[in-house]
Amino acid sequence: MSFSLRLSPDLLAVEAGATTPLAVSVSSRAGATEQFEMFIEGLDQEWVAMPEPMFNVDPGEDHIERIFFKPARVSESFAGNYPFVVKARSLATGESKSAGGVLQIKAYNHLAIEVGPKKGYYSKYRKQNVFSVTVVNLGNTEHTLQLFGSDPDDECAFDFTQESFVLAPGQSRQLEVAVTPKTERVLAGSRLFGFAITARSTNSPGVAASAQAQLEQRPMVSPGSLIAGVLFILIFLAWLALLPKPPQVTLTVNPTAQVIQGEVVHIAWESNTRVQIKVNGQIWQDQAPSNPAGVDFKVTTPGQLRVEAIPYKDDRLDPAHAKSHAVSVQPPPVVPDPEIDKFDAQDRSINLGESVILRYQVNDAVTSAKLAPTQQDLDIHANEIQVTPGHLGVNEYTLLAYNQAGKVAQKKLTINVHEKVDVVIDSFTVAPPSPLNAGEAVTLTWHVSKAATVQLNINGVLQAVTAEGSKSFPVTGPTTVVLLATDDKGHTVRKVQTIKVNAPTEPTPATTPPPDTAGGAGTTTGGG
Repeated sequence: MSFSLRLSPDLLAVEAGATTPLAVSVSSRAGATEQFEMFIEGLDQEWVAMPEPMFNVDPGEDHIERIFFKPARVSESFAGNYPFVVKARSLATGESKSAGGVLQIKAYNHLAIEVGPKKGYYSKYRKQNVFSVTVVNLGNTEHTLQLFGSDPDDECAFDFTQESFVLAPGQSRQLEVAVTPKTERVLAGSRLFGFAITARSTNSPGVAASAQAQLEQRPMVSPGSLIAGVLFILIFLAWLALLPKPPQVTLTVNPTAQVIQGEVVHIAWESNTRVQIKVNGQIWQDQAPSNPAGVDFKVTTPGQLRVEAIPYKDDRLDPAHAKSHAVSVQPPPVVPDPEIDKFDAQDRSINLGESVILRYQVNDAVTSAKLAPTQQDLDIHANEIQVTPGHLGVNEYTLLAYNQAGKVAQKKLTINVHEKVDVVIDSFTVAPPSPLNAGEAVTLTWHVSKAATVQLNINGVLQAVTAEGSKSFPVTGPTTVVLLATDDKGHTVRKVQTIKVNAPTEPTPATTPPPDTAGGAGTTTGGG
């Protein structure tokens, strides 16, 4: 071990905003002067000042370097313990040592409070007695704060939206307090109350902050105002009594703001005299009495519909007392055409009395749909309906799809309906399965239910058989077998089996040896 590292002290208590040194002792045991570099880990580098991060230590010397700690006096420098590590490394040998310590930031407290507005007022009919209270924690410790209000004569009541809350370092909280006089005054002068809003920490009662504001209590009526008001009312009533009554008219148009071209607006009016009603400058009603029930007017052109009610005074129109109302007329929206994306049946051929599922699908423009000829209303979201055709033969169905404008799209399909056949071919098999070799025997097996007659047709040769049985015969070539079953109503069902036969194998030709070139009649050798 060529050197050692030691901190003095290893627990360093500092005030936020103050500078505190830490002594770092490096003892060298090397035989020559060494250069060291020193650095610190675990702390905000803005809190640390190191005058000489690199220094020399002579052999056997106990060298002391100082590190200065200065945490900023801000709320972000939370009170508490911060472990750190100081490391020193020899630039000659690369050997490094480390020593741990704890930086303890002491707590400091600073609360700020502000009340706005600085002056409010309260009266029976008009008041501005709600004040905004802003509390800021400028210290570095968390506080649970209690708010309360006070005035010197205890004549005000304080209603806080929240009286107690927790405020972390650097945080602010804004809330409201309603300040109300405890007594009402009907006839009196104005009074001014000075009050204070205080925020006090429940953790440290000595930590508190206050802000002052004022509340003016205004009476309902002051004596001078009451006398002046009564005189004014008397004079005003006398003046009104001497004035001739002007025409009075009210106009109501519904809808009030917007209407679609082709719809109707409801126009109603009331007046103490006869009126003239104009629509877009054209006379619609003239010398008309009050009509609170109203009349409907159909809008035919887009743009703006302007309705005016002009009263008559002394048999002359009085535009000064006219009433008017404007309604925006929008063109009807463009409605997409209805489309039928799909219209088909689960089965196009059924027995009489059976039901079938019709499947359909329409686009979003379709608002309603019907099925003809039954005239059933269709659910455009269900996509299918079950029907029972009513007669034999071809039954035609038509899907009619309508959009909002009344346009219709249609698509047709047909269902073939026939009488129900009772006879059923339960089974009809061939063994062994094809393909077979020519001459090989094959066995037919069948079973038929509810048949009056059963026949086999083998390559065009018809023969009667029983409802259940089998038949074996050799096949010499491709064979078609048809099983025909007929019920007592003459309805016939059939089932076909095709028997395939393998093609015959061609014989292998014999190989002819080459002629003997030695002379004479040679003997044929070899074989095919």
